Amino acid sequence: MKLIHSILRISLLRLICFFVLFLTCIICSGLSGSKANAANILKIGLLQEPKTLNVWMASDKWSGRVLSLIYQRLYIRDPDTLELIAWLAESDPVYDESTISFTVKLRPAKWSDGSEFTSEDVAFTGRLIKEFKVPRFLARWKFIKKIETPDKRTVKFYLEKPMAIFKTRTLTSPIIQKKEWTKTVKEARN
Repeated sequence: MKLIHSILRISLLRLICFFVLFLTCIICSGLSGSKANAANILKIGLLQEPKTLNVWMASDKWSGRVLSLIYQRLYIRDPDTLELIAWLAESDPVYDESTISFTVKLRPAKWSDGSEFTSEDVAFTGRLIKEFKVPRFLARWKFIKKIETPDKRTVKFYLEKPMAIFKTRTLTSPIIQKKEWTKTVKEARN
């Protein structure tokens, strides 16, 4: 009798384990949504909800984490050495002492809608920050006299005077898409 009871107990445990494993597989396989919807969803694990997804207003850590995946920068920092790493830029910025300017060559990249990332996007970002005096970013851009875009892969920044924060702060600002933001900017001007 004890032997039969032990066999039944083991069989029941196996059945329960199989059922739990089966349910786990179903839940993790994404059967709750269609494949089309799953392809358009970005899942990010955060300890807290982002306070905003407005690139200009975000000041909390969690908003920054999400937005850094949406709006890229010309340069990022190596987390160990803090050195600049060309990200959307192709190489290090080239300084021209005679004109107090930096030239940045851009690498080929595309926005999420498939359109090309160009120097016009970079210039648009800088001009927008200066025109609307965007609080978190204005100090990074206000000393820039003008921005030229000689071609779609080259940006030339003319500074009023040499500023150390140009490389450390201006070039690490998020870049927005001109095509996406033009309508919003026009509405804000009115």
